Amino acid sequence: MDTDDDLLASIEPVATQAPGDTDDTLGFVRGLFYGLACVVPFWGVVIAAAWLAL
Repeated sequence: MDTDDDLLASIEPVATQAPGDTDDTLGFVRGLFYGLACVVPFWGVVIAAAWLAL
């Protein structure tokens, strides 16, 4: 057992997210929105054409 009168090392809080993770998450969300912006109008036209055909 250490009996010296050394001060205990201070414990610093750990960040919950690294700065790079935030950029990756925003890039994923942005890509998802861009993908939906391209796919949704296409399927809207397909559904509208099928609705008019019936």
